[in-house]
Amino acid sequence: MALAKAGVRTKLQQYPGLAHYFWIFFGLEVSKEFISDLIAGTQWMISQMA
Repeated sequence: MALAKAGVRTKLQQYPGLAHYFWIFFGLEVSKEFISDLIAGTQWMISQMA
């Protein structure tokens, strides 16, 4: 959160209760949600560079 406190636009998505690398289990619905969020977050980050 240091970036946000410094005025840098940030975006945070959390997945409470899940271990690291949970997204590698492709059959889980939350894994699909993570991949979708990852793509949307990457697009958001790129849009901030313009």
